[in-house]
Amino acid sequence: MADAAVPGFTASPELEAKLNALDDNLQPIKEELVEDEPKDVEEEAAEENETADKSEEEQKESKSAEPETDNEESSDEEVDEDEGYTIDDEENSEADEVVVAESKQEVETVNRSDLTPEQNYIIDNLPPLTVRGRVGENELQDYTVYSPEQLPSGFEYVDQREMSIANKNFALMEQKAVQLQNDFRAQESTKAANQFKVLEENADRSDINRLQKEGELPKFKTAPDSPDFEKDPATLEIQAILDFKESLNQRYLNEYNAGRPYRHVGFEEAYAMYRRQNPKIDPRVQAEDSEREKIARRTSNTKSRAMDSKPRVTRGMSSRDLELYLEGLEI
Repeated sequence: MADAAVPGFTASPELEAKLNALDDNLQPIKEELVEDEPKDVEEEAAEENETADKSEEEQKESKSAEPETDNEESSDEEVDEDEGYTIDDEENSEADEVVVAESKQEVETVNRSDLTPEQNYIIDNLPPLTVRGRVGENELQDYTVYSPEQLPSGFEYVDQREMSIANKNFALMEQKAVQLQNDFRAQESTKAANQFKVLEENADRSDINRLQKEGELPKFKTAPDSPDFEKDPATLEIQAILDFKESLNQRYLNEYNAGRPYRHVGFEEAYAMYRRQNPKIDPRVQAEDSEREKIARRTSNTKSRAMDSKPRVTRGMSSRDLELYLEGLEI
């Protein structure tokens, strides 16, 4: 509203503010009213369309971004399948590794699958040695190793005393490793001998059974749990062959230790050799031979007694002795 001062009249601030909001015709000023008026329907529809378009574009962008993530994940999976390992491989790798050098910065391991059973036995029963030192100007670190060769290049002990103690412990560890090696080999030798003994006993049992069925060896007549089983003729003969076999193999072993080729016979071979030295005799033939020996023994005894009863011609014998001698010749 135009400034129309009325002489002698002073308006209050509230009234002056309202008057300022009116034009010269006492109508509200349009510029101020336009700001307060509601928006047209078309404008609101346009704004809603713009908002919908923006939301669709954002959804499209998010959808287009998701396949890229899937591709990245699939590519990572392909790389893992080509270069990675499964859970079984992980468990095996952890079980097959042993720490041989340890420090604050790194841990060195050895693949147990590359070691022999003897080496694995030694590692299982030989604790590693921990030494303290540094490499160059680095800080002091602890290294857990089995030998000085596993220490890093340029390693220096803390002082001379630490080095002397470590060298002594390494020497003791080496002696312990040699002892464990000998123990392992003795155990393996005993195990192999026991396994060989079981196999040999089974083979002997099979040979004995076959020879008994073929009639080459007598069959048992006494029950195995009977006190008289040891006196059974079959038991006595089989045990004699087994003793012969053991003595023969022991002789072969002594010859092998002396430098001759190794030899070892089974029950069937020992039986054949035993029979050559102790021929098998038919009981009927043996009975006939025994009877002939008895007859021959009786006949020889009769002749010897008859010859002894006859007088013999000797110097100085009397005429009576000579007559008796002549009578004996006539008989």
